[in-house]
Amino acid sequence: MSKGYALVIGLNGVDPVHYDGWDGALNVCEADAKKIFSYLKQKKFGSVTKLLTKEATRANVISALDKMATDAKAGDLVAIYYSGHGGNEIPDLNKDEDDPWNDRFDETWCLYDAQLIDDELYYQWKKFKKGVRIVVMSDSCFSGDIAKLMISAKRGPSKAMPKKAGEKTYKKNKKFYNKLVKELASKELKTFKTNKKGKIVASLLQISSSQEFQTSNAETDQFPNNSLFTAIFLKLIKSAKNTKSYEQLIAALKKSMPEFQMPKEQILGDLSLKLQLNKPFSI
Repeated sequence: MSKGYALVIGLNGVDPVHYDGWDGALNVCEADAKKIFSYLKQKKFGSVTKLLTKEATRANVISALDKMATDAKAGDLVAIYYSGHGGNEIPDLNKDEDDPWNDRFDETWCLYDAQLIDDELYYQWKKFKKGVRIVVMSDSCFSGDIAKLMISAKRGPSKAMPKKAGEKTYKKNKKFYNKLVKELASKELKTFKTNKKGKIVASLLQISSSQEFQTSNAETDQFPNNSLFTAIFLKLIKSAKNTKSYEQLIAALKKSMPEFQMPKEQILGDLSLKLQLNKPFSI
């Protein structure tokens, strides 16, 4: 019988010591995570780890991902949810970014004690076995320039790490982040030698709350208790017509979200499982 594993992360702030004075204060990300946690428990996920703000450290997140990669077998479903700030001020030292909007910097999750780089996440996905289904929902953004976001009644606080905060954080912790990238390159080489293609062998669907050139919003006038994307997601999954497949759910999300924040999906790894046609979060 297939099993369900999940990691749910929500940060209402970050450690200003690491982020050079920036506390990344947000009001609803913990509430987002709690709602998603309850939803996944309702969907009969047996093992769900919830990390809120100070618990959401690099070590705890990586440890939780490693455990799921070890435990999950072919046929199992792994769900990963993140609500918090996204950053993109760490230079792309290994030159792997092909995003036309931003090909000079790595995208990150702003965890409590330090950022988790997108390259590190990609490396984690490679640890999962063939036949495992992974769904990643990231309610964050990577625009990195809050100054360009015009706040209106329709929009809420941005979940983008401010550009200056990102630059100052990297400058203060330059040796730390550069070392991470170099160590990751060494790990990637070892992975390539043990994994014939050095690629993801599981089937992974990633649903992002906005496009690369957009910002994701936290609470709004319409949805004051949750982030915009998460609030609409929670509303849509109550309807059977939206939950016949991930494909239908994503289409409903795009139809329901405002133009200034349009979700994006990406499928990686084993395409033969046709994960996008599965019933959402059905183990």
